Amino acid sequence: MNRIYLGILFLMIVTTGCATISSETLPPIGTPSSGVYQTGKFVWFDLLSEDVWKAKKFYGELFEWRIEASDKSENYFIVYNGSRAIGGIVAHENRDPKAAESLWIGTLSVDNVDQSTEVVRQNGGIILEGPIDAPNRGRMALVADPAGAPFALLRADGGDPVGVPPQSGDWLWSDLIVADSEMVKAFYNNLIGYEYRSVETGSEHSLNLFLLHRKPQAGVVELKWEGVEANWLPYIRVEDLDATIEKARRLGGKMVLKQGNAAVLVDPDGAAFGIQHPGKEGVS
Repeated sequence: MNRIYLGILFLMIVTTGCATISSETLPPIGTPSSGVYQTGKFVWFDLLSEDVWKAKKFYGELFEWRIEASDKSENYFIVYNGSRAIGGIVAHENRDPKAAESLWIGTLSVDNVDQSTEVVRQNGGIILEGPIDAPNRGRMALVADPAGAPFALLRADGGDPVGVPPQSGDWLWSDLIVADSEMVKAFYNNLIGYEYRSVETGSEHSLNLFLLHRKPQAGVVELKWEGVEANWLPYIRVEDLDATIEKARRLGGKMVLKQGNAAVLVDPDGAAFGIQHPGKEGVS
């Protein structure tokens, strides 16, 4: 997706409805306010969707998510897993019908968005938009790492969502998909303090991890597939991997890859995401 276009969509996310409804903007990501921050963790995901009604049907039926308009907004929808808000969907018009322009964007919790944005700039990343204040949500910026993978930075008003063990339908894990991990190791170490480690799994593949305070935070997958741009891929916990794959196919999605207890799927508009049965983190 064009980087300038991503910046425009980001502005759509943070300004949805503000001109007509004073209380209407982005909902807080922590409700009720937790006052606790999980620096270095992806705490929210937004889907930029070419067809929000198709997305609502696909994800709503696949994961039993409840997806509702944010007050009277016509462009922003909130994703609930049970009673908890876990993400959003932004409706947008595709400028190029020949190319899919739907994707998931992860939001990374940081202590100071302005300082983190400057670290991005000084370490080969790109500032796509911001920093900007989003009422109720917090201070935000949209950036990309040196490989081009976009993500948002956030210091949330009131704190991040309370950390709970992931339930079915919750975000479970994130993998950075990149052609060359050497491009990003120093970047994320300087930005977040991530340490990079390769762990032998007993198979022909090693498991590449980003760790923070010695705890795994995300995976790093080197994938040199033509046409696959660098991106952060979110995983959703499921209880039955094969049944979820088959259900996704019936709803118009496709399976790209299945390995072990995880699989990568694509929704009907081309947005990639992962599913995983509990057990081990990342795609090994």
